[in-house]
Amino acid sequence: MKKILITVTLFISLLSPINLLAQLEFRNITFQQAVQQAQKEKKLVFVHIVCRYPLANQTANRAFNNPKLSELYSNFVCIKVAPSSDEFFEICNKYNILPIYPTSIFTDSQGNFLDIMYDKTTSRPDVYMTLATQAIENQANPPLTEMKLQYENGNLKKNFLKQYIATRSKYNLDIDELLEQYIDHLTVEEFSSKQEINFIIQCCPKVNSRAARLIRFDSQLFDSIFMDIPIKERKRINSKIIALSRKDAILHKNEAYMKNVADFAFSTYNDYSKAKRAANYQMLLFYELTNDSSHYKISALNYYNDYFAKVNLDSLGKKQSLWHANQINRLAWNIRKYTSNKKELETILKWTERILPYKNHIYYYTYALILIRLNKKIEAIKWQKKAIELAKQNKYPTNNLEKVLNNMQVGKI
Repeated sequence: MKKILITVTLFISLLSPINLLAQLEFRNITFQQAVQQAQKEKKLVFVHIVCRYPLANQTANRAFNNPKLSELYSNFVCIKVAPSSDEFFEICNKYNILPIYPTSIFTDSQGNFLDIMYDKTTSRPDVYMTLATQAIENQANPPLTEMKLQYENGNLKKNFLKQYIATRSKYNLDIDELLEQYIDHLTVEEFSSKQEINFIIQCCPKVNSRAARLIRFDSQLFDSIFMDIPIKERKRINSKIIALSRKDAILHKNEAYMKNVADFAFSTYNDYSKAKRAANYQMLLFYELTNDSSHYKISALNYYNDYFAKVNLDSLGKKQSLWHANQINRLAWNIRKYTSNKKELETILKWTERILPYKNHIYYYTYALILIRLNKKIEAIKWQKKAIELAKQNKYPTNNLEKVLNNMQVGKI
């Protein structure tokens, strides 16, 4: 019945010409308050987790600026959660995530999981419309509710656990405890079974976990099974193992464990230089997401010098040059927050000067913020105005950029 009401409401609202002028509304409330409001208003909940890097956030904002999308999302209590907020890690723990990039979570009015777009974003409104429509359809039969109830009522049978693990893995939800319980069912002989080892591999057990150690006990058997998996799938598995393990290291601020995760990332490459870069990148992320400013600054300066300083961006293809430009901007953006040292600020200013020809409003924004830190107010204001103008040309929201410009002009930053 509830699904029918929401569907009817959606149909009527999409026909309303008045509402087509609206933009997606995010409420300035906590997740718990959003759940309470959803219960009162008979709606679902949409949680958009923003990231620390404005370029990725602006991409999503462009999609959210769509009137038809805002009409569909009027069936949700919508909130944004920032990494700096008190509830960020609570939500991460609840849904087993620790995003680097924007993440969208859909729940019912009890906070039960309905759908997710994890660690990625898009400027395409149709993608967010599809996700919301799927969440509305899922509310009648939430993907995990029945299985969760069976588990809480004591169903620990092997086949059920296997099914529950597979379902939760599909949505990137926590399976640590379930996997431990599943392993307890296995005999010594079953740990020599290609089918069982392959299933556990697909579960992406975390670095140094009991499951990871047991399936590698016979290293030759493990290697033969793992190498039979298509390379694209092997890369996905390794990436997920790294992401899940990194999440634990960050949540517990465990640098020693993070170094083990970085070692695992290193081991996934045959080429030494690529392996070293992958390991260094994982440590860089760890320092960034644990707000370890001193280690991050040192690592980021070294990372730029090792992997970007000598790269001729003009010699790269369009896709590769833009990727390098984004990475350079992200490094400069973060170091700017962590230093007041004039020499370091002048260094990252030179970095951003390399990428200004790519005409991205976020690059201009970063450049302006570094300039203001160097007390070059007039030049900073000029580049901030350029950032706003370019953002408007490309139909990106400019509210935050204009607020920063005003603060520059009145001397608040």
